[in-house]
Amino acid sequence: MAAMKKKNSQLCVGLDPRPEIGGPDALLDFCITIVEKTSDCCFCYKPNTQYILPLGFSEIKELNDLIHDKGCLSISDHKLSDIGSTNRAALSWLSSMGFDALTYSPFPGNIKETIETAAGYGMGVITLTLMSNPEADYFMKGVVQGVPGYEFIAQQVAAFKGLGAVVGATCNVEDINRLHAVLTHQLILSPGVGAQGGGLDIVRVFKERTMVNVSRDIITHENPSERARYYQILINSAVKEM
Repeated sequence: MAAMKKKNSQLCVGLDPRPEIGGPDALLDFCITIVEKTSDCCFCYKPNTQYILPLGFSEIKELNDLIHDKGCLSISDHKLSDIGSTNRAALSWLSSMGFDALTYSPFPGNIKETIETAAGYGMGVITLTLMSNPEADYFMKGVVQGVPGYEFIAQQVAAFKGLGAVVGATCNVEDINRLHAVLTHQLILSPGVGAQGGGLDIVRVFKERTMVNVSRDIITHENPSERARYYQILINSAVKEM
C-alpha cells in the first residue's frame, strides 16, 4: 500500500497489447509507451502473459525495470495453476524477471503451498476468487464445504495470509460484502471497470485496499495519460465518499 499512498492512486493499468500491434518489438514498444504516458496516475501495472507471450526474458525484464524506475509495482497476470514443482519453476522465472506479485488460479487446490513458495521468492500471490466474467459463476459460486466457492477460496487466502484476491468490479454488492467479511487484511485486485461495465461498489466496500484494474479503456484510448488521470480521480473520489 506504500506505492498507492506515494502515488495517491489505486489505479492498476493492465498491459494487454493486442496481437495486431505486431511482433515482440512492437509489443514491447507499445507497453513502454503506455508506462511512460500513465505512470504519474497509477501505482502498478499488470502485464498479461497471454498478451505479451512473444516477449522474452530480457524484454520483460526491461519493461519491469522501467515500471520500477517510475515508482510503480508490476503484477504478472499469469494465472498460475499447476502442481507444486511446476509452480515453483514459474515463480523462479517470474521473480527473476522482476515481478512483485502474480495472479494465481486456485483450481488445483494448492493455495497454501503456492503462497508459501512465492514468499520464498519475495513475491505476493493474488488469488482468483470471484472473477468479472459471467461464466465465473459456474465454479466460483458452486457450493464447496457448505459455502459458495468464492467464499471458500477467500477463507483459504485469509488463513494462509495471501497478499490479495481478484474480485471483479462486476460482482454484486451481496457477494462483495460476503468477501469483505472474510478478507479483512488482503488487497483486492478488481478488474472489470471500464470496457466490461463494472462500477465502483468494490471500492466503496474495500476502500483503500482496492486495486482497480483498467486495461482496454486506457491503453486503447487516444490519450492514455488523460484517461488514466480520469480513473485516478474517479477512484479517489469513490474512496473519499466513505
